[in-house]
Amino acid sequence: ITLRIVASTVLSLDVGRDEKSVGTDVGTLLEFFADSVTRVIPIHEKLPTRQGRKYRAAMTRLDSMVYDLIRARRRSGGDHGDVASMFMN
Repeated sequence: ITLRIVASTVLSLDVGRDEKSVGTDVGTLLEFFADSVTRVIPIHEKLPTRQGRKYRAAMTRLDSMVYDLIRARRRSGGDHGDVASMFMN
């Protein structure tokens, strides 16, 4: 439910069929960042570890979703009454 609320409020996005994969990807990012802040040397960010590959794949998928949204918004124009519109105007 939280994911749906945030996606709707921030991006006017209905995650619908992608909800499970988006939730998994966001969880992967949060896990990676939580692990990063506890390390003295963030070496796992540079090495091809399983966690690093999982993080990069999740980030690529989420980036793609956000960039697709930005492209669509630029084409359609207008204010959608969300945080994304505030940043784009």
